Amino acid sequence: MDHEILVDLFKNRPSLAAELLVEVLGVPLPPHSGARSTSNDLTQIQPAEYRADVVVLLLGDDLPVSVLIVEVQLAIDPRKRFTWPEYTMGARAIHRCPAGLLVVAPDPDVAAWCA
Repeated sequence: MDHEILVDLFKNRPSLAAELLVEVLGVPLPPHSGARSTSNDLTQIQPAEYRADVVVLLLGDDLPVSVLIVEVQLAIDPRKRFTWPEYTMGARAIHRCPAGLLVVAPDPDVAAWCA
């Protein structure tokens, strides 16, 4: 399955990230009235640059209530264990609300590694 196809699913339907977390994985999220994709640029003023696949901002009365980082992972990549926390930290700081990470891994072995 192509990486960009999965990324486009979440870009075209931002609420899918929250729906998967709540309905499939049973992860509680704060009450929200909408979801929209926002900038995937999580760069801080540092030499390193961090870009998530998709960043979804959950809104309550047009105010951020949570930000979800969606990462599509097709292979095991040990470096991700160090960059994923950076994504959530940067998104939390930028949007001033709780942040979470949803890793979409179609391959069961990759999914097990991600878990």
